[in-house]
Amino acid sequence: MTSIPDPGIPDSGAPTQPSPDALPATAAGVGAPPERRRWRPTIAAVLSVGFGLLVLVAVSLVMWVSLSTAGKNTMSLLRETAELTVESLIGEIGFYLGAARQQSEFLAGVVARGEVDVEDRQALGDAMMGALAA
Repeated sequence: MTSIPDPGIPDSGAPTQPSPDALPATAAGVGAPPERRRWRPTIAAVLSVGFGLLVLVAVSLVMWVSLSTAGKNTMSLLRETAELTVESLIGEIGFYLGAARQQSEFLAGVVARGEVDVEDRQALGDAMMGALAA
């Protein structure tokens, strides 16, 4: 019976020869493994990424400018609306309180002219009642 020698284990009786890959590289590069080429992007990939980044920067810039302008416009419109609302409220309050102001000014004038004695409570009460009725 003959045995088949294992290629991974050298035969103990036969001289072994080193493989060509195991030999040292010579100055001329004979027997050296081939150099690996670096990965270089294609022109299509470079242009695609370049234009994509350019569009991204342009769109981002336009969005930033438009959002900041929109924020300023919104604040300006809110400020104007608030001012108009406050002015309208002041006008309405002045309209409603105008009658009371006129009556109090009338009573102050009557007292200042001496037509009503402040010490006479009955006369002062009648003057106030008359001012309210008017």
